[in-house]
Amino acid sequence: MKKKQQAVIDSILNSINQIEKLSKDLVYEDFISNKKIQEKITKSLKSLEKKLHQSSRSLEQKYSITETDTHWQRLTNLSSIITKNYTKLNLPDYLGIDLAIIWEITKNTVPKVKTELKTISTKIETN
Repeated sequence: MKKKQQAVIDSILNSINQIEKLSKDLVYEDFISNKKIQEKITKSLKSLEKKLHQSSRSLEQKYSITETDTHWQRLTNLSSIITKNYTKLNLPDYLGIDLAIIWEITKNTVPKVKTELKTISTKIETN
């Protein structure tokens, strides 16, 4: 069980690292003007959401992650957040999103979840 939990966290952390790599040294103005990077980051966030959703219940229960942990909840509900009240862009329909929200999640929420997952990973290793 311990190895499986660690493998899940490692997979999620790999997704986070990919998002960080895509957005490293990127400023908002460059992000909103580059449709390819928007698409890559959005797809990566959706992949991260799926992984978190699949593992969130067991991690939430075992490691005291609560619904009040806004950054965690925000990523596990990403699909509804990014499509709510969006501004239509010249992107494929599935990317009809609010880029400001994607940017905020990428730059602020993802690093917080990464920190929390590293704490959980340490707990797994020491138990």
